[in-house]
Amino acid sequence: MRARLAAGFFISGTRIAMAKVEFAWELGAGTGHVATLLPVAAAMQARGHDVRFLLRDLSAGADLDGAAEIPREGAPIWSGPPTCEAPLSLGEILLNAHGGTTISSLVSSPGNVTIHSFSPLDVQQGITAAGGDIFLSTAGPSLNATLPNDMTLSGTFTYRTGGAFDVTIGDFGTLHLPGGLDLTATPPSPYPLNITQLTFSGRDPLANSIVVAAYNTTVAKQALGSGIVEEPPKRDRRDDKKAAAVCK
Repeated sequence: MRARLAAGFFISGTRIAMAKVEFAWELGAGTGHVATLLPVAAAMQARGHDVRFLLRDLSAGADLDGAAEIPREGAPIWSGPPTCEAPLSLGEILLNAHGGTTISSLVSSPGNVTIHSFSPLDVQQGITAAGGDIFLSTAGPSLNATLPNDMTLSGTFTYRTGGAFDVTIGDFGTLHLPGGLDLTATPPSPYPLNITQLTFSGRDPLANSIVVAAYNTTVAKQALGSGIVEEPPKRDRRDDKKAAAVCK
């Protein structure tokens, strides 16, 4: 049994607190995202949640039915020159959209902390995951991009006893550590900063299993060559009789 209250819901005697939800996106323009997310925002608002749109263009989708009921505010816009003139990956697209390094001050959480950045990551004052694990990775720009998959770690990193501190550096990236230590390959353990797993993605594109699979498939098709000609299916004399019967 569910009873609606002004400040929330009760389900089987348990109160559900209302949430504050902000809808935002880094890419796209016009009404596409607004038209898609407006029904979701309206439904959440009808259930008592505090919702709003953060828009680069405050007029985007303003003429849609129900749009006037959802508060909207302006979102930051990266106005600098594109880092990648011809972006070749999702990471490079995002890099052009927000234009720089992902910077984090002190991060504290009672559970896990996961940061997966499509641009260089700079953790300046450490991470505390009191009851969980820490997972950090960079996997964005390609080799020729202005900003690589670098990661800079400073401060104290704390996680649960027996937990994991997993760091993955994307292709051609460098791990920058305190004291001027720069790593481009996995060193012998124990790793610095209490890291439990340190991985550097392969510098060789063929070290990527997905790329290898695609490459092997292409080579296999090329090996067939044009000399293999499929023999046309044999005709049965009864086929002509069947065709004649259909015509009648």
